[in-house]
Amino acid sequence: MKKLLLILLATLCILGTQTRRANADPIPDYNVTLNYEPGYVYTLGSYTYSDPSQGYTETVSALANDGDPSVEAYGSSPVEGINSGYGFYDTAALGYYLLVVGGTPGANVGLVLNASSTDSILNLGTPNYNTTVDSSFEVWQGGYSPLFQETGDANSGGFTVSNYNLSVKSGDLITVDLNTNMTLADQGSADATVDPTFTLAPGYAAQGYSLMYSSGLAPGSPSPTPEPCTILLVGLGSAACLARRRLMGR
Repeated sequence: MKKLLLILLATLCILGTQTRRANADPIPDYNVTLNYEPGYVYTLGSYTYSDPSQGYTETVSALANDGDPSVEAYGSSPVEGINSGYGFYDTAALGYYLLVVGGTPGANVGLVLNASSTDSILNLGTPNYNTTVDSSFEVWQGGYSPLFQETGDANSGGFTVSNYNLSVKSGDLITVDLNTNMTLADQGSADATVDPTFTLAPGYAAQGYSLMYSSGLAPGSPSPTPEPCTILLVGLGSAACLARRRLMGR
């Protein structure tokens, strides 16, 4: 009878654990696309391509420094009419996710956003063969409208965001999209960057909240706590062993 009870409890526990894991929404990995002359790159890093015969250089990068991701598309050329007048085009795009964990699930939590972008074209020759730069930055949390959106180009010179307050829900995924594009077909250089940072608003860390990022962008998820059924099974197993020893001792 005791064995049957243990088997029944273990089965219910496993089914419950599988259901919880199936319904869980772990934070997804980042996705990155770095396009430069030889092709596409889908990993974080900085990649440079140069053509000595034309004298130009292209660099694309998507970097992460302890949860502070940034992207850049850069090109330079010492001559006019590079690449037979066609020039080159580069893009650096990075999408990743944030998750507020701890505290009260579903509660509103304040985040502070700071971001900078540079969109510059320097030392152009004449004529200008459609040399352009642009950048964009979006933050989403479900729905069809972004929580925050900003764009920049050569006319604006980029953008700066200082201490912008966001309200998000604990446990809901936040999507962050960074994009930069650069086209250079003339003498000079073109550079586009986006670099945002997110921090908890004052007071929330003391309430037990913290930020998680997509794997590879910041330290991993918090240490998991034991499943309640695991604790129950350990206790039942110990009790069964004790009962068996008592029976054998009679």
